[in-house]
Amino acid sequence: MTRRDLHGIRRKDWTNFECFVAVHGESASGLAWLVSIDGDPANAVFVPKSLTDLGQACGGLERMDRRCQRLLVPIHAVEIPVWLAIEKGLAREQQ
Repeated sequence: MTRRDLHGIRRKDWTNFECFVAVHGESASGLAWLVSIDGDPANAVFVPKSLTDLGQACGGLERMDRRCQRLLVPIHAVEIPVWLAIEKGLAREQQ
């Protein structure tokens, strides 16, 4: 493996990052989770299941849908590589 592999990030910087996300569902192929950090489906992004470790549900976030029905969006702890969390907007790069 080369020193710089994906997106110019060094292999040693591929450490995992743990954060809490709202899980809105999964892709049609079943290969990715649809998640957001604020519980809003409009801000949700797909993250590949092969690169993430989704923990047990640890709570929920109540939201209203378009028909004013209450929905409970489950909150999970997810372990994700730092570079992917930054790329998907789930974390900010430290300066």
